[in-house]
Amino acid sequence: MPRVFLGLALPEPVKDCLLTWNADIVGARWQRRDQLHLTLCFLGEVAPERMPVVFRALEDLDAPAFVLEPAGVDCFGDPGKPRNLWAGVRPEEPVRALYEALCQRLGRSGFPMDTRRFHPHITLARFGRRQAGPANAFLDQYRDHVAPGFTVDGVSLFLSQPGPDGSRYQRLALFQLKDTRT
Repeated sequence: MPRVFLGLALPEPVKDCLLTWNADIVGARWQRRDQLHLTLCFLGEVAPERMPVVFRALEDLDAPAFVLEPAGVDCFGDPGKPRNLWAGVRPEEPVRALYEALCQRLGRSGFPMDTRRFHPHITLARFGRRQAGPANAFLDQYRDHVAPGFTVDGVSLFLSQPGPDGSRYQRLALFQLKDTRT
């Protein structure tokens, strides 16, 4: 069964910038260009016959387009032994509102949603369970960095294909947001 998730694709200039935010940290597996994105809702394995339900749930999204800016870095886990490193985004409010709208639509269509608190971020590096060197210097160096802003005008449905070199993502569909420019 295909593993799918909803997320925000990043423009190439944003990826160019984020790829420079790195350091030599023991155990860090830095994301490749094709892996950089912002996950909104992970649906997991979805049977092919359920995929049309996903499409119906996401047609005619009633959410406005907005401008987003990757800004600063942090980690999940202890900075001395992090689980992953990530770039934050600002403002967070429109991303959270979009997440909530997607969860409501998908929940009404029978998809279980994650109950953990949603924290919008772009994963930069992952660590294995045993190998994780301290990331304090990285966090100090890039804490105030800002990447180019961009307009979020759609939500992407991605196929996730795990592999030995990390997952590969393929965009299956793009669901447009409302253009609120006048």
